[in-house]
Order: sequence, then C-alpha cells, then structure tokens
Amino acid sequence: MNTQAIEMIEPEAAAGFAAEIVTPDTAAEASELLVGIARWLRGNGSRQWSGLLDGEDSHGLDEAVRRGEAILFRDGMDGPGREKGRPAGLVLLLRQPGAWDRELWGEQGHEPYVYLHRLAVARAYAGSGLGRAILRWAREQAVHPGKKAIRLDCIAGNPKLEALYASAGYSRLGTSPNGFCLFEQALPEAQERRPSR
Repeated sequence: MNTQAIEMIEPEAAAGFAAEIVTPDTAAEASELLVGIARWLRGNGSRQWSGLLDGEDSHGLDEAVRRGEAILFRDGMDGPGREKGRPAGLVLLLRQPGAWDRELWGEQGHEPYVYLHRLAVARAYAGSGLGRAILRWAREQAVHPGKKAIRLDCIAGNPKLEALYASAGYSRLGTSPNGFCLFEQALPEAQERRPSR
C-alpha cells in the first residue's frame, strides 16, 4: 500500500460504520460493491456507472487503491439489517485530478482541491443516512494537507443526488458543457486533532 495514503482523524463515519483504506487485499470487495450498485442502477433504467459493468472505470478504483485514496466503510454491528464486517459504503478521495476532472473543471487550478468520486452505499444500507455520513467524514475526519476544498460532480437531472449534496453543505457552481452538476465545499481551515494511528 502507498505510504501516502489518506490519513484519518477518526475512522468512525456514523454509529457502527468505520472507515478503512482499501488495500489490494480488500480491493475486490470495493469493486463488488460498486458493480452491485451499477447493476441495481441499470435494473432501474439508469445508465449511471454502467461502464463498470463493461469493465470501464473512468475514476480508476485500482489506481486509487494503489495511492491509498479509496476508503471502504464497514458495518461494525450485528442486528436487524446489519452485518458486522460487511462492506457498507465507499468513496474515492483523489488528491490529483483525473482526466474526467480536467474535462469537467478545466485544465488549470486543480492543486488546492480534493476530488470526491464513487460515493457508494450498498443497497442493504440505502436510506440509513450513511451517504451523508460519508460526505461529512470525507470533509471532517480525512486529512487533506494543502487542500482548501472538496469538489464533486453528478449527472444533471438527478434531484435526489443534487439535494443530498446541497444538504451536506456543498454549493452548486454550475453545470459542465457535457451535462454534469459541479459542486464544491470548503474544507475546515484547521484540523486541530491528530490523525489516528
């Protein structure tokens, strides 16, 4: 694993859900989570993430794993609707823009930004608030030295996603020429607590 992996102030994202850096040993679980969601989306008439079903990944999960920028959230509890150890969510926090980000945001000025991609919540946890908790965790509990804001995007015309990002404190900055809503949220100015070890 990359020694420059994302550092965490606190791994807990929500009650009983803990963040961990995806490693080569857990990458298959992360990929299965994303592909499962892509299948569900396709079954509901959405083309979102459909490239994953054809072996295409525009946001590069494998590369993010190598860089330590893929974060898996596991269920830490057993009980109704819960299963200890089960992958429950995922997010990529890219410290350098990919080709997709440069297409949406332009070629210049990427240095102070983290690019959030593949926010994913397993269907078993849909409606639990885990998506919002992951967004909060990415801003408040992951350490982003030298960065001033997190950027993300979603396809235009998805009011549920747009509402989720707005309710999590992201400001909509407009729509890209290819039809994606662009969002940004400032990072805390100072993260005074030390990362967990």
